[in-house]
Amino acid sequence: MRKPIQIQILMCAALVACGAEPNSASETASKEREAQRVNTETETEGAETVSAAKAPEISFTVPADTKAKYQLIAVSKNMDGVLVATTRRTGPSGSSYSVREIDCARQLFKYVGDGDTLEEAKTPLRNPGKMATLVEGSSSHAAVQIACSNSPD
Repeated sequence: MRKPIQIQILMCAALVACGAEPNSASETASKEREAQRVNTETETEGAETVSAAKAPEISFTVPADTKAKYQLIAVSKNMDGVLVATTRRTGPSGSSYSVREIDCARQLFKYVGDGDTLEEAKTPLRNPGKMATLVEGSSSHAAVQIACSNSPD
C-alpha cells in the first residue's frame, strides 16, 4: 500500500498554525516542494486507487458556524470517479475532521468518515447510508462547493 506523506505535511501545517516557525527559508521551500509532490502522487487503499489531494489547506467559511475555521485539506477521486473531500473544522471546542463522498453534478454528498483526529476520520463509517441533498448555508454545503471547485480531473 503506497501513500503520500500527507501526515508529515499536516504536522508541519499544525506547527505553523500553533505559532512555530520553520528554521530557515530552505526548510520552508523544502516543505512547499513536498506539498507540491504530494499533490501529484497517487495512493492506493485496498483495491481502490485514489488520485492524490489537490490544493490542500484551502480555507472556507460556513455562514451557520461563524466561530469556527474550516479547511479543505484533501480532495481526490476514487476509482468510480466519485469525489472524496477531507475537511477540518477548528472551533471553540477543538478540531474535528470529516470525509465526504460528493456528487458534484447532482450536488449530493454523504459522510464516509469523521473524528477528532485525521486518522479517526479516515476510518470508514460502517453504514454511511445514501447520498443526501445539501442544505444551503450548512458546513456540508460549503465543503461541497469548495471541493467541487478544486476537483482533480
